[in-house]
Amino acid sequence: MIAQKVRARVFVAAAVAALTLGAMTVVALAADGSVQPADTGGATVATAAEPGDFYAGIDVVGYTACGDTANWLGNPQPPTPISGYLSGFGNAEKLGNALVVGHPEPALARSVGPEQGNQAGGARVGTTTYTCVLDTLELDYQGRRQFPPATATFVTFGFEPVTATVHLTQVGPDPLKAVLYLNATQEVASGPFHIVATSTVSMRIDQVSVNGVPLDVGDNCRTAAPLSSPDSPVQPEQLVLIGGSELGDPSPHFAHLGFGGSLAGYATIPPFIDCVGKDGENLDKLLTATISGPDNYVRINLGPVCVVGFATNCTPDGGPVRLPYWTVTGGGDYHGTMTSPALTISMRRPPPGASTVTVTCGSASLTGTMPDTTGPLRGNLGTARLEVGDCTGFEESQWTVTQLGTAGIAGNFSEDGLMSGKLADFRIRLDGTNVPVPDGGRTTCSLVIEGTASLTYQNPTPETPAKLSLLPRSADRNILKLPAETNTCAVIQSGLTSQFVGVDFEIPSGATVLQPIAP
Repeated sequence: MIAQKVRARVFVAAAVAALTLGAMTVVALAADGSVQPADTGGATVATAAEPGDFYAGIDVVGYTACGDTANWLGNPQPPTPISGYLSGFGNAEKLGNALVVGHPEPALARSVGPEQGNQAGGARVGTTTYTCVLDTLELDYQGRRQFPPATATFVTFGFEPVTATVHLTQVGPDPLKAVLYLNATQEVASGPFHIVATSTVSMRIDQVSVNGVPLDVGDNCRTAAPLSSPDSPVQPEQLVLIGGSELGDPSPHFAHLGFGGSLAGYATIPPFIDCVGKDGENLDKLLTATISGPDNYVRINLGPVCVVGFATNCTPDGGPVRLPYWTVTGGGDYHGTMTSPALTISMRRPPPGASTVTVTCGSASLTGTMPDTTGPLRGNLGTARLEVGDCTGFEESQWTVTQLGTAGIAGNFSEDGLMSGKLADFRIRLDGTNVPVPDGGRTTCSLVIEGTASLTYQNPTPETPAKLSLLPRSADRNILKLPAETNTCAVIQSGLTSQFVGVDFEIPSGATVLQPIAP
């Protein structure tokens, strides 16, 4: 009997480790209790930085300036009410597994009272000007500052089913806070930008059972302190999640508030206290040894945010549209062939006399994969590789265009069978011959274009194949940069470059359908 109870406690501790880590992603109910391999921490094409380096990209000055409207220029407008849905997953570092959470019911966060909501403005620190967006919200589950209970079954050691319920409660006076900042002195208005989100959340577990047999951990088994991110240079005592639009960020790609996106971070789970059942047995040390600890990667997906006054993402009753989930059916490998006249890359000459220059490719194709999925995204919707040929450029120059690495297809928004999204983490190298130089003559040179490119994916119909289109610069902050350190072409300007002129790829094989899950 004693041996059976000990074994049950070990199974429960292992299961609760995964459940609590999944729940702490600022989300809600577990999808189906299934365990998945631990996520690498990034999109399908990138891995996360090590925990100690993950937050290195945070501009503490910019975050501090934008995080308090008292630092802003002029007189900031009062906050506008805001709300959004959240879903995601978390890795159980000690177990090497991850649990999808927040599906089928997402978590809801919304502003409360006149002091919370969405504000936009600017701040100046020395000679640097920042563009700022500040969002402050509260969790709302049946009128309480907490998440919906996260209940799931976890199979420990491959055969023992354990069920537990996790309760996450927002504690203390601080709201959920998201700070978006952009260094407007160095960058144009479209970006790149960064987001830092912070929350103070404690964890409690109950309703634990092993193979259907209840195990009493009491009704107040909880962490001794809130979850934290001690490696973060800002708010290390809170859970800190980051995102952004700059290529190479260890954080996931984030579109903007209108389309939503993903945020990620590393969390430390504190020791457990008051885990005592009716029989008086104290399980604090067991749960602490199995669950508590640092470096647990978490990721959340934010659906389109409803900002009052901008009805695009709001339901008739003023709530957010419920689109933090995606379903991909008929997925797998795909091959798309260019059907528009040519793929054209538009760039700029350096001043003085700046003008548009182009490289045009007569043939192009896209290949990649879009696997079947349902629920909160664990990464991108798919991958993409661009292959092009027959490329000529301005003033009779010739070019070879090669993609470096594999890009991700990131879904942001969808309606009427048309998905708007991003080609994320996108890099292409251009090698030119017979390229003019400013003072006359010809040379060979090369450059790299990197960033994110806007795309749409038109779902197939019985009469027409699917179509993926790369678009010119658009409202969802399409950003392609031309880093100076990669550019040996003096006739082409470093910095921000223009976009694709626009190109369509027809995908006749398969019938992959991308669609957000409706309420």
